[in-house]
Amino acid sequence: MDSKPLLSPTDAGPNSTHPLRALPQELIEAVLPYLSQPDLLRFALACRWAYSQAIPYLWRDLELVDCWSIHPKDSRPQLQSLRCDSDGGDEHDDTPIIKKLYVLATNPLVASHVHTVLHRCHLPPPGLFNDLPCMSFLGPNISNDPRTLRLLDLAIWNMKNVNTLRVVFGHDRLTRGLLNGFLKLERPRDTPLKRLWLENCSLVEPFVSEDSIIELESIRIRRLKIRANDIQSSMSIAQLARGGKSLKNFNNGAGSSYSTTTYDNEDPGLQLQQSTEWDDMIYARIPEISNYLPNDLPRRSDYMNGRSDATMVLNFLLHSARSTLVSLNLDWVIWTDDQIRKPADTLITETLLKSLSRLHFPNLRAFQVRNAVTDQTKLPESLYLFGFEAIDTNGPTEPVFLNFLETHPSLKCLAWPMDRFFHHSHRSAVCPEIAARIDIVIANMGRTLIDLRVDADFGGLFEEDDDDLPTLERQKKMARRRLFISEFAAHMTKLESLKMEGSIPGEEHRETIRALHKCALQKVVLIGVVCPIGNSWGPQGEDLFMIPDGFQFQPNSHRLLDNDSDIVLDPSQRLKPPGRDFRFESNYGKGPWPPMLHVIAAYHGGSITELKFCGYAGAPITYTPLPITKAYLTALRYFENLRQFGLSMSLPTYFVHRYCDEEIIAYWLNAREPTSTALAVIPPEGPDMESLADNMDGLRIAGPGQILTGRESPPSFNQQNAWARMLANRYEPRKMAEEVTAQIAPHLSETAKGRPGGVNVRAGFCMGDMNSDVFNLDVKVGAGNRIISYQGPREEAERQLWWDKMNSRRWF
Repeated sequence: MDSKPLLSPTDAGPNSTHPLRALPQELIEAVLPYLSQPDLLRFALACRWAYSQAIPYLWRDLELVDCWSIHPKDSRPQLQSLRCDSDGGDEHDDTPIIKKLYVLATNPLVASHVHTVLHRCHLPPPGLFNDLPCMSFLGPNISNDPRTLRLLDLAIWNMKNVNTLRVVFGHDRLTRGLLNGFLKLERPRDTPLKRLWLENCSLVEPFVSEDSIIELESIRIRRLKIRANDIQSSMSIAQLARGGKSLKNFNNGAGSSYSTTTYDNEDPGLQLQQSTEWDDMIYARIPEISNYLPNDLPRRSDYMNGRSDATMVLNFLLHSARSTLVSLNLDWVIWTDDQIRKPADTLITETLLKSLSRLHFPNLRAFQVRNAVTDQTKLPESLYLFGFEAIDTNGPTEPVFLNFLETHPSLKCLAWPMDRFFHHSHRSAVCPEIAARIDIVIANMGRTLIDLRVDADFGGLFEEDDDDLPTLERQKKMARRRLFISEFAAHMTKLESLKMEGSIPGEEHRETIRALHKCALQKVVLIGVVCPIGNSWGPQGEDLFMIPDGFQFQPNSHRLLDNDSDIVLDPSQRLKPPGRDFRFESNYGKGPWPPMLHVIAAYHGGSITELKFCGYAGAPITYTPLPITKAYLTALRYFENLRQFGLSMSLPTYFVHRYCDEEIIAYWLNAREPTSTALAVIPPEGPDMESLADNMDGLRIAGPGQILTGRESPPSFNQQNAWARMLANRYEPRKMAEEVTAQIAPHLSETAKGRPGGVNVRAGFCMGDMNSDVFNLDVKVGAGNRIISYQGPREEAERQLWWDKMNSRRWF
C-alpha cells in the first residue's frame, strides 16, 4: 500500500492547517539544510508554501558548469563513444549555465538567495606536475557568445547577497565576466563580496576601475600562471577548445587520462565559426531565452589579444583590498613555464613579491605562500623572510619581508618555504641591529602563530639523504632548513597545527617536532615521497621478497633509507617526554631514535587530535604487512584524543604478470553507481586455454589499461577466474575496510575509539597505470575495533570529497 505524501498541494494551501505548516519556522530552517538536493526539489514542487521554504536552500550555492554535447542535440545520440570523434562534438556546451543564468536574470527573488558562486569546467582540472605547466587557460572559442555574457551581467545585477566567488578551472570569458560583474562598485548589493578563490584559470587582463575599493577579506590564488603563455611561439602549450580535430590527453584524476579538443593555432577562424554555429543551435532550442535578450547584440564577442601579465590583476586586488584583507594565500603559483627560470620571469616575480612586502593590511591574520616545490613554483633566490642573498658594499641589506612582518604583528597562520626563512650565511651576514629586529619579530610570532606550514622542493623521487650530499647547493638547502628549525620553530609556543611537505629528511621532521616542545600541537601533517612514519620495506626495499605476489618494486626508483631495527622492535620501549627543564638542542646523528610516532607521542601525545602521514615508498602494505610495520604503529595507543588518522598504504595490484590498477579502479567506480551491484562475476571453472593458444591467433583478452604489442598468449580461464575472485575478496570496498581496520585499529587508543563516532581512519592508495592518483578509503573505527561506517575508495576529485575539502579550508 502506497503511503500518503508528506505534503501535497491540497493540504498545504494558504489556508491549510497541515501539521507541517504549524511547526516553528526555526525548526523548519534547521531541518531543510539536511535534505538532499532531490528531496528539496520534490518538496519545493509540492505547493507555494513549500516552494518559498525550499528555494533559499536550492539556490544558496550556485554552480555554473558546462557539459559536452553532440550537435544537433535533438537528432544525434549523446554517446560517450562518439565524444571528440564526432563532427558535432562540442566539449564545452554552455546550456546548463545559460538556463541557470536566465532564471537568475528574470527572477530577482531567486537571485537574492544566492550566497556562493562557483564556476568550473566539467572536465577534470589539470594534473599538477605534467599538465599544469603546459596548459594555457585562455579559450578564444569557449563561452564567448555575447548572449551568454549579457545573461551573466543581468544575473549578477540581481545577486545582491553573494559573499563568496570561486573559479576553479574556469572558462576565460566567464571568469572575466564574473570578476568584472561582482567587483563593480555600482553593482546593487546588500552583502559585499568577501571571499575570492581563483584556481586553474586565466588572470592576465586588468578589470574594473583602478580606483575601486574592494571589501575582500580572503584572497586565494591557486594553481595558475603569473605570466600569459605565448601560444603562437610554443606548440607545447595547449588551450581547450569546443571542437576540432586537435586532441590532447590530460590526467583524469582517477588513475588514467581523458582526451579533449584543443585550440588549433593553424586555423583558429574555423573553430570560432563552428563555435558561433553551435551557440545558434543552443539558443534555437531555448527560444524563450532568445526572445528575452535584445536583438541588437553582436554575433560574436571580440576576443582581446592584448594581454598583460597577471601581476597587474594581483597588484590591483591587493591594493584595493588592503583595508579589509584577513587572509592571503598564494598556493602553487606558476612563476615560469620553463625548467630554467628566465631573467624576465625572475624580475616579474621579484617585483610582485617586493611590492607585496611594502603593503600594509591592518586586519591580516593569515599569510601563506605555499607549495614552492617544483622548478616552476620556486621563489627567486633573493627572497627570504629573515635573510638576503647578498651584502651591499655600504652595509647589510634589510631582508625583504622583515618590515612586512613587523607591521603585521597579529598573524596566526604562516606558510613559507622551509629553506627560505633564513639565508645559509645568516649568522655572519646579519648586523646586530637587524638581528635584534628579527629576534623581536620571531618572539612575537612565537606568541601569536597557531598554524605553521612549510614545504621544500621535491628533489627527485626520494627524500634527501643528508649523509650523501653531492652538490654544494644541497648543502646550502640543508643548512637553511636546519636554521628554520633552530632559529624559528624552537621559539614557537602556541602552535596548534603543523604541516610539512616535500623532500624533507626524516630527521628534520623529528627535530622540528622536538623543537616545538613548548606547543600543544593538535594537528600534525607530514607529506613526502617516502612514508614519514618509517620505511617498512627495508633498505632499498630488500624485505619485499617476503611478499608472495601482487607487488613489484624497482630498487632505483626511490631511496629507502635503513632504520634502526633494534630500537624500532624493542618491546620494552617507553615514551620519554621532555621534562620541565628541557631545552631543545638539535641532534641530527644516526641515533638510535624511536619511530616518528613515538617522538610525536612523547612531545605532543596528550593534545593531538589529528595525524596525517603521506608518502608511498616504504608505506605499510595491505594484506601482507611486513613484520616491522606493527612496531611503527604501536605508539598510536598514546594518542587518547585522536579523532582523525590518515596514512598512505601500498596496495598490491600486480597479478598475472601485469598491473591491474585500471580494472580495480573501474570496480570501485562501479561500486558507487546505484544501478550497479558492484559484484564481481565469478565465471565457472573452465578448460585451460593455454594449450589452445597456438590456434587462437586473433584472440586477445586484456583489461582496459593493457597495451597489446605483438602476439601474446591469452590468460587461461583459470587465471581469469582467479582474478575475478581476487577482485571480490581483496578489492571489494568492505573487504578493504576490514583490512585497513585489522592493521590500524588494534594500535589505536581504546579511549579514542570509545568516544562517540570513534576514530576516522583514512587510508590513501596511489593508483593508476599511466597517471598516479590518490584514492582514499575512510573507515570509522569504534570500541572493540568495530567498523562503525566506511566510505570509498574515492578519488580526490570525487564530488563529495572535493566539496568537503574545499569547504573545510581553515583560512578561507
